[in-house]
Amino acid sequence: ASFNKAFKKRFGISPSKFREDKDYQLPFREPIKNRISMENLSEQPEIRVINDFMVIYVTAIGAYGDYNTESAWKTVCGFAGRKNLFGPNTEFLGVSYDDPKITEPERCRYEACVTVKADVKPDGKVGVKTIQGGKYAVFKLLGPFTLLAPSYDYIFGHWIPENNVTLRDEPGFEKYLKSPDSTPPNELETEIWVPIR
Repeated sequence: ASFNKAFKKRFGISPSKFREDKDYQLPFREPIKNRISMENLSEQPEIRVINDFMVIYVTAIGAYGDYNTESAWKTVCGFAGRKNLFGPNTEFLGVSYDDPKITEPERCRYEACVTVKADVKPDGKVGVKTIQGGKYAVFKLLGPFTLLAPSYDYIFGHWIPENNVTLRDEPGFEKYLKSPDSTPPNELETEIWVPIR
């Protein structure tokens, strides 16, 4: 049922109707590269191999970038501050699990993550997990977070199929290199980590 709903939402026709109509052409989007400017995103990624690492995180459910996302960041950073977990090598990551073009915005899942070195135990809304290491394609984005959606469109709609890239069955993540609290939106820097084979 979930597949049928997602298929119809994406292509405007049910899977059964598509199977019945042999001449029907799925309305694929026009090439991503022609629709958006990639001036802010590196067109070719840097390939990196990393080890597993630990994070504390708080989950937000809702449209990406809304109040729930902001609240998750306040909670996880407040916890890290109280426990003296911040250090010179602390990194801030976001893990997005859903495509808002397919999943209703109010059901999109996001994790606000802070890397930790110490042995930390879960506490209330704050969980502890391992981000899987391995091989990643790392894209660099310069500019506001509103450019993340078209960047993902480019990566998954253009770069991956054009380069015959195979994804690993792990979620990717965003690494925020500059704080939005002290950096103008146009000067923000974000790395998009895509797990590949």
